[in-house]
Amino acid sequence: MAVRMTRSTLLCVLVWLSGLALAACGGSGDPPAPGGKKAEAPAAVPVVVAEEPPREHRLPVPVEAVGWGQLTPADFAAAAGIWTGEPLAKLPAKPVGVALFVEGDGTLDVAFFAPKSAPVGGPHTRCHPAGASCWYTRPGRELGREVAERSHTSAGSFLTVSLTHPAAAVFVEARPLLRQLEIGELTLRVASGRVEAEVHSREKKLAQTLVDATHYWLMLAINERATFLQSTAVGSKFFDALPGATLGVKKNTIHFAMAGDCSMLAWSLLAMHQLYPYLHP
Repeated sequence: MAVRMTRSTLLCVLVWLSGLALAACGGSGDPPAPGGKKAEAPAAVPVVVAEEPPREHRLPVPVEAVGWGQLTPADFAAAAGIWTGEPLAKLPAKPVGVALFVEGDGTLDVAFFAPKSAPVGGPHTRCHPAGASCWYTRPGRELGREVAERSHTSAGSFLTVSLTHPAAAVFVEARPLLRQLEIGELTLRVASGRVEAEVHSREKKLAQTLVDATHYWLMLAINERATFLQSTAVGSKFFDALPGATLGVKKNTIHFAMAGDCSMLAWSLLAMHQLYPYLHP
């Protein structure tokens, strides 16, 4: 299991090691104090307060949703601003839950989960109550009563999408090239200035078409970054960071990571049909 060491964690470890060193240097091997004086008491060992473990969060996700996750306040503002075209999206006080839906015509729609006392999404939204919170959707959207409780301990933003969900079939079937990639699940994460994507295959082994397509997309985006879709500042940031990206392929998983933020991730998703022809119908 990989552990991310933050600056505060590193400081606590250094203080703890310093305390061990002080205790080790205060052993009985020291000579007695001259003149029969009582030896001074060793320095007190600093008390190290362990970091609070990540808290588990539970999200009642409508069963018809093909994806679910959360957005930190800053990421919500960036993503919602790009998605709606309104750059001054209201900043929520706490992370916001998110659910992704596929409409009957194959288009995508989202809903946000937040307390009733702190609604998100602006005035033109509809509250679907869930305890003390709501799923906030566009006014005309209906949500089923059945939910599947999801739990996570992530502190950053993430979105997990299942392309094997029955509701995703209309989206996948309309894109034969995408269907050939045999993607089962896709997870996107944004945390600590890093963007990551993990792609899991429908089968136990990755389809060679998926492996080839992923490498092709990365090479295409890097090679064309000087002239390709650099109409916005966010797009320029995306292409500037691409050369430092990493791409790993395991038995049934592809992992991609690069420096970035939520605005870059949202921009790339909106521009994906141009970045990568496999998403064309």
